[in-house]
Amino acid sequence: MGIHALIFGMFAFGGVKVAGYSLAGTMLNNAFEEKASPLKIGFARTAIGIAGAMAYTALWSLFIGFEDPQSWHQLAFFLGLIFVRMIEWRITFRLFYSAPKRAFPTSLVLAGWSHLLDTPAWIAFRLVFQWWAITSWYAII
Repeated sequence: MGIHALIFGMFAFGGVKVAGYSLAGTMLNNAFEEKASPLKIGFARTAIGIAGAMAYTALWSLFIGFEDPQSWHQLAFFLGLIFVRMIEWRITFRLFYSAPKRAFPTSLVLAGWSHLLDTPAWIAFRLVFQWWAITSWYAII
């Protein structure tokens, strides 16, 4: 199959996130006095999200672990992810807006938006990954 299937799948995942976060950036421009490029917000938020997700997952794995598939562990992981995503949005606010008002409720709503974007992003990853893996006939030679 090769590593290229994974790489293209990751680009599909990131593309969905950038598009969704750019849409959120357009809404943020309407909510805050200052204006910023929605595309820059999308790319920055995606990069911050990758770093935040890697750090959160590493810490979770180190202290709690993923070996025990109890449902409360999964629930706790995703509840904790809400707070991580709120922090990520607050960082994004600070990068593009000087003193955003209503930052807490806005970051809470946008953390939900980040969770909502996970579904189409993972679907895009899976479809591209599988398509590339299946059509890459030269990888098995």
